[in-house]
Amino acid sequence: MGLTDFLKSSSVLALDSNILITAFNKPDSQSGKLLEKIQKASPRVFISTLVFEEFLVKVYKKKLEKDIGAYE
Repeated sequence: MGLTDFLKSSSVLALDSNILITAFNKPDSQSGKLLEKIQKASPRVFISTLVFEEFLVKVYKKKLEKDIGAYE
């Protein structure tokens, strides 16, 4: 089963911060492409509150607080 088939068959996914942070820093990376595939497959996606906090550290370090709504 390939990744696309897996995403289509999965109704729920849990993501870790490394995928979000890598996609944020390098949108054309494998992580960015994975997030695009996940978006197309439309499963329910969950992250822990710690993942949310770890990701937002990058937003604050890059001084992008004004765009925080878009990142949420």
